[in-house]
Amino acid sequence: IGVGDLVLDLVVDAFFSNHNNINHTHISIQENLDLDINFAHCCYPIPNDDVIGIINKGNGLVIHRKICKNYNKSHHQTIINSCWGDNIKKNFQVGIRIEVQNHHGILANISNAISEMAINIEDLSIKEKQYQLKYLDFVLTVKNTVQLKEICTNVKKKKFVLSTQRILG
Repeated sequence: IGVGDLVLDLVVDAFFSNHNNINHTHISIQENLDLDINFAHCCYPIPNDDVIGIINKGNGLVIHRKICKNYNKSHHQTIINSCWGDNIKKNFQVGIRIEVQNHHGILANISNAISEMAINIEDLSIKEKQYQLKYLDFVLTVKNTVQLKEICTNVKKKKFVLSTQRILG
């Protein structure tokens, strides 16, 4: 999974733990941690979220939001208590859903608002909710939940935007 004494202890403890697959080791997610950490694409955890780490064979340590539907305590997974370290400068992907009235230029208007905040749009899909109502599902690159809230607040101010919400796993 990674390099260093912390990682070796973590892996050994996790795989040989007899505590109902919940390991009482606590890991702080930091940029300088010599550990291969993956972030779940189902719930897109970002700094300031409540998170949990799951070690399973083949996937290493995968960080999920505690409210993620895909996070479960099956016997094939070992749970590691996790939290965010201080001063993380890395950017993370996050999914948001914007409900809009279908109107000429709405996608360009929202994309420009996001771009003006120096936020990268990684992915976009459009789903029809009902006649003249659409869901715009964006995957954006952000620093943390504070920046995500700023994005949602700015987007909500746009004409024809009905709501914004974070996409949950």
